[in-house]
Parts: sequence; C-alpha cells; structure tokens
Amino acid sequence: MPRLPRALAAIATAATGAGGRAPTPAEAMAELARTIGPARAPDFYGIGAEKAGTTWLWQMFRDHPAIGVPRPKELRYFAGLYLGTGAPRPAALPILLRNAAALQNRPLLLAQLATEIRLAAGGDEAYLRILGKLRGDLVGDISPQYCMLRGEGLAHMQRLAPAARILLLMRDPVARAISGGKMKAAAENPEFDEARLRAHTLVTFQLDMSRYTAILERFEAAFPGRVWAGFFDDIVDRPLAVLEEICAFLGVEFRAEFFPRTKMTANPGKPWPVSPDLRREAFGLLADEYDRLEARFPARVAAWRTLYAR
Repeated sequence: MPRLPRALAAIATAATGAGGRAPTPAEAMAELARTIGPARAPDFYGIGAEKAGTTWLWQMFRDHPAIGVPRPKELRYFAGLYLGTGAPRPAALPILLRNAAALQNRPLLLAQLATEIRLAAGGDEAYLRILGKLRGDLVGDISPQYCMLRGEGLAHMQRLAPAARILLLMRDPVARAISGGKMKAAAENPEFDEARLRAHTLVTFQLDMSRYTAILERFEAAFPGRVWAGFFDDIVDRPLAVLEEICAFLGVEFRAEFFPRTKMTANPGKPWPVSPDLRREAFGLLADEYDRLEARFPARVAAWRTLYAR
C-alpha cells in the first residue's frame, strides 16, 4: 500500500514542522507515539462503571470549554496492561489504510489517528502525550474498565497521576450487570437469546463490576479524599445537577449553557426483554452487595430493592 508510508511521514513532518529528509514509516510511528507534543498527566480518571453513563459524561466533557477528553472515548491504557482487555478497535487507522486523502482537513480524525497510533505503540510516554495534545484547563481519561483494576494496575495509575481525581458512576447492580451482559452478547452476535445473555451477565467479571463498595474502597485508599461517586438514575432525572456537582468536584466553572445536550441518549443498549428468572438469579448473586451499599447509600439502595421485592 504505497499511500501508508507517505501518509505517516507527512503526518509526522507536519506535526513537528521539520524539513529535509522525510522520516521512514518506522520513524514516523515512533515520532507520533513518543515525542510529538507535550506529555501531561491526567487531572482525572473516569473509572466507570460500564453501562452507567460514562459515554454521556464523555460527551458532556467534550462540550465544556475547560475540559479536554480524548477521541476515541476509551483509551483503556491500564486495562490493556493489567486486565488484558486492550484498546478499542481503531476507527481512523482503517480510513488511512483505505484512502489517506480522506484524512485531509479533518482535524478530529487526524487527532484520533495520532491517538490510535500512540496506543498501538504503547508505553507511558505515548499515553501521556495523548493527554498532552488535548486542550483544556483539565484533561482526563474515561475508561470504564479501570474500575476493575487492583494492585499493580492501580499503583501504576497513581504513579502517573498522584493528584488525579476519580469519577465513578453507579447504577442498580443487577440492571448494570444485565446491560453489560447485553452489550457483550450483542458484540458476539446481534441475535439475542436468553442463554447467551445469561452467560454474559453472570460471569465473574460482569458481577464484580457491579460490586461498587469494593471498587470505592480500592480507589479511596489509592486516591484519598479525591473520589466522587454518582448515579445513573440522577443523570436521567437531573442531569444538570449532576454536572454542577462534578464541576465543583473537579474545580471548573459550571454554566448550564456549557451543556446543550444533557438529554441525549448515549450508547443505548439494544431493547430486549429480560426474563424475571434472570433478574432474580442476578439479584441473588449480588444480594450481599446491596447489603454493603445500603450502609453508604440507604435511600438509593432501598429504591433499587423494591424492583426485586415484587
């Protein structure tokens, strides 16, 4: 593919402003990944949970003039290193491979391409330069699988950004696990059936992502006094109040006019009827989590329990 070396060289040369000999493709890749632009540690991590409103939050941050978040939404840098889940599927790179000219005059796509190449190259330097290219008084990384990190992975996050603030969004544990199971089942095969949905919902990883008290305890120990926890229910019922609370936590200005899209539905799941048996089974497996959460959020958990008391 003759366009690819020229495109990589052109991107690297344009980004550095260098003249003279065009870099080789390997040099262009290294330049993009590890040296172009300043390195910057994240001011905040959005750690999840999946299917609890993180895509909506990313969209809101994109609208705020003082907050920078990368495109694509999920870098998953630490998830790739410690959970084995890896970076999201590239979107801009296939466009480059098909037709490099399609990237011309498309700054957002070019920025996404640079991010994807950096993620592919890996390493802390590449990760920090993804954030360094963002504009904003604050920049951050929203990757919902980070809530599953422990030990070495959590220590790595802390080492790169010891002063970072943590944002965790929660949802009724059973509803979140089922929604996550739907997402995984649909990615495997868009034609749903109860058996596959059950298999994807009741796996340990999915259930543990709904065990918010353990997540909070881990991150509060690593980032003491810098963890904010909110609820998907409030995003639905009072989105501006949630955003005002988050802005205060992050220390940035809040204005309602910054957020013209609060009613948007981000990353909607596929409608599909879930059997009462699956809900009851998931609730039985997560009953101990409702007990633990009740100590922190009694009114919230009481409302959730009513869904299963019937």
